[in-house]
Amino acid sequence: PQAHAAPEPHAAPQPNAAPQPHAAPQKSTAQNGLGEDREAEGRTALRNLAGITRVAEINRDGLNQIGYIAFERLIYSDAAVSILSNIFATFSESDRMVIDLRECGGGDADIVKFISNYFFDEPTHLVSTQTRNGPVQERWTKTNALSDVFSKKKLDILISESTFSAAESFSFGMQRTGRARLLGKATGGGGHMNDFFALPNGFGASISVGRTFDPRTGEGWQTRGVEPEIIFERDHTLSETMKLITAESHKLETFSPDQLDVYQTLQDYTHAWYNSESAEMAGLISAEYLATYHAGQTVETRNFDQQISSTQNGVGQRIQLYHNRIIRNIDLSGELAEADLILRDTIHRIRLQKSGEEWKILADEYKDKPMHG
Repeated sequence: PQAHAAPEPHAAPQPNAAPQPHAAPQKSTAQNGLGEDREAEGRTALRNLAGITRVAEINRDGLNQIGYIAFERLIYSDAAVSILSNIFATFSESDRMVIDLRECGGGDADIVKFISNYFFDEPTHLVSTQTRNGPVQERWTKTNALSDVFSKKKLDILISESTFSAAESFSFGMQRTGRARLLGKATGGGGHMNDFFALPNGFGASISVGRTFDPRTGEGWQTRGVEPEIIFERDHTLSETMKLITAESHKLETFSPDQLDVYQTLQDYTHAWYNSESAEMAGLISAEYLATYHAGQTVETRNFDQQISSTQNGVGQRIQLYHNRIIRNIDLSGELAEADLILRDTIHRIRLQKSGEEWKILADEYKDKPMHG
């Protein structure tokens, strides 16, 4: 189960710079105007150069790291190829991939081919296109340096009624080859290619001149759209997909009942800190709580009252796509437990004690995370 799913994102990092993994709020946080300006410029550049609206590594459950890219347009250019190459290189260690095409109205077939190449470790016939009075054109994948890596990763593609044209072609080809699962709503149904002709008196006509289809069955998706395997409401497709991925990973099934309770306590602890939920924080930490921060030669401490005050004052908050975290190494010893909690900028060793049926956090010893390489 996924606790406290954050709202779906509306931002992306700068182009040609690898998105930062494990993104989550840091110990202290105020972003100055210059940083916000650079972030806004990066989002604009990503959208203009590559049609990308959002990109991040998502780890909402603390267990599964997901490479995520959202497109509003599939643009083919040298800049777009460079940006996507960099993103895929960064995502090479992610557990699986999600490509979000819910807002994508189409684009260029060449970038569809480029993206598809990552997900097959041998040449694969995706779709074919027939034009009037022209030969059938076949779309095949070609392997690249990372095909062997990404061909082994599960791929989910998110679609909606606004997914159209080249975005449908990508979804259709990946679905028909059994390479991806589609989630959301049926797409817009633009399976034919049209030419536009001017008519007298300012009128014009759009006439279909070709169609793209599955070479194995001859079927296309004109009018009816590409159908998802799993139907989700458009605005909840990403969060529901994240929940599904958590369940399908079966990682929670490896936990004992007490480990599962500790895991949920750490989920709630992270949520309370990031969202300034001081009342929730007070219910999670022990009266003997002590947080210790190690930075070089400086050691700072925070007790119960200071932690509640800091939470209420929003020290943990930061404008970010996701409140990510990694939870691992949950060790039990009678009524005591220890676990690792990794956030955006800090690595925590948490000590907990069982109080009745609940686990309370006794200590949080943490340090700065090394810079990402």
